[in-house]
Amino acid sequence: LFRGQTQPVAYFKFEGKEQEIKLDRHEFIAYKWILWQDLLSEVHPAKIPLAKIALEDLKEMSEKGMI
Repeated sequence: LFRGQTQPVAYFKFEGKEQEIKLDRHEFIAYKWILWQDLLSEVHPAKIPLAKIALEDLKEMSEKGMI
């Protein structure tokens, strides 16, 4: 991350069917479901700091029974 740069993060719980997911092909080529434990080994190295924040957030939400 660059000094002064902000990257907002939003979390959504998807309760639909996988067939309902429609990706913007200009933004995403593909997606795949992974276990949260595998996140850091799956993301681009430049996104690891953000992935670590997401993992901490998800852990906290899980401990509070939110997910």
